[in-house]
Amino acid sequence: MLISPVRLNLLSFKGANGLSVKKMLPNPQDYMYQPLCTSFEESEKKEKEYKDKVNSLCILKNGKLHPLIKEHLDESRFIFEFENQKPMCDTIKNAIQSQIIEARDFDSKLFHSTDTTQTREKILKNGFDPKFISRTKFGPGFYFAYTEGDALEYNSAKLKARCKGKCARINGAYYDKIVSMPITKSIEDFIGLEPCGYPVGKFNYEICSKILNEYVRNLFIEDLGYDLAYGSDRTTTCIVAHNPNAISEIEAF
Repeated sequence: MLISPVRLNLLSFKGANGLSVKKMLPNPQDYMYQPLCTSFEESEKKEKEYKDKVNSLCILKNGKLHPLIKEHLDESRFIFEFENQKPMCDTIKNAIQSQIIEARDFDSKLFHSTDTTQTREKILKNGFDPKFISRTKFGPGFYFAYTEGDALEYNSAKLKARCKGKCARINGAYYDKIVSMPITKSIEDFIGLEPCGYPVGKFNYEICSKILNEYVRNLFIEDLGYDLAYGSDRTTTCIVAHNPNAISEIEAF
């Protein structure tokens, strides 16, 4: 599974001020702690501060991924082993394209569930925000079910919305082959994050996974031209909205 990706010069990854991002990263030693000797509030504060500092260097104020990280991921090649297929050495974009069976226009009212009524109220007020994407089984996005009953299997705070756009039918739960250690490690090395033990090592993995999710989500929208994806396996069928602009007429029920 492991392959050395194409590397860009780390020093070419520069922030808006022309400084090497590596020099601007927080010192991981400042955020190490012993879980049993640290309060939940203090550990949560350290995690948020560390992640915010790294994310501010990697994700621009407009929500877009830093263009040099995108370029790095565009040009790097990895080994992908999809079910019932020969291993392929290719870019992330080409790997995803190989898992698209067909595409069509889609327009339907669907069901979404979230964890709390407070979260539901925020969505009703502000719409779906990509910063809070957590589900990725069929790719990073907002997950919608065809029926109310299916939505309720996940959470109890319910929403109904119209999803409209170009929809790609995906070959099964492909995304666990995309979110692989070689790819997240490639992002970690490119940014310049130092290998660390717990808990900073965990923070770094979560940061790199978020960067990869945002890269793939925008890849679907901007490079491949798909707003939505149809995902299914033996237990689940759903629509994934990669593009929040494809979601409208949001209402509680």
